[in-house]
Amino acid sequence: MPQQALSTQFVKLKIDNTVYCIKSFPDIDPHGNPDQIETTDLCSEYHEFIDGLKNYGDDLEFGANYDEAKFQELNAIGTTHKAVDILLCSDKTDETGANGKFSMTEAEVAVRLNGGGVGDVMEMTIVIKPKSAITFATVA
Repeated sequence: MPQQALSTQFVKLKIDNTVYCIKSFPDIDPHGNPDQIETTDLCSEYHEFIDGLKNYGDDLEFGANYDEAKFQELNAIGTTHKAVDILLCSDKTDETGANGKFSMTEAEVAVRLNGGGVGDVMEMTIVIKPKSAITFATVA
């Protein structure tokens, strides 16, 4: 039986109740990498560690075509905490994430205009800073 694969074609970003079409998305790790707290003492033969706080790494950056209205909308959000979903949609009209979704109940949202050159498409980057756990769920 051939392996089933999914295309990235219909991945979308949802902030509160607004869905944004994106061009690229970062690695998403719902487990986070816990900080390692060193517990080594002078009687230890090796370095010893325990898990600390979950760390989702740097900001999550999503590439998108520049759209003035969407840029203004995202820019107005500021550092207000918003619910964010990364939707793995099945087609152009799907806004539920039929192939699954990663969710944050709270995240800071920012947007920036990307630099460009001659003949480039204007793009923006939507920056998400998780302020809650990232969870994965299948959509029934």
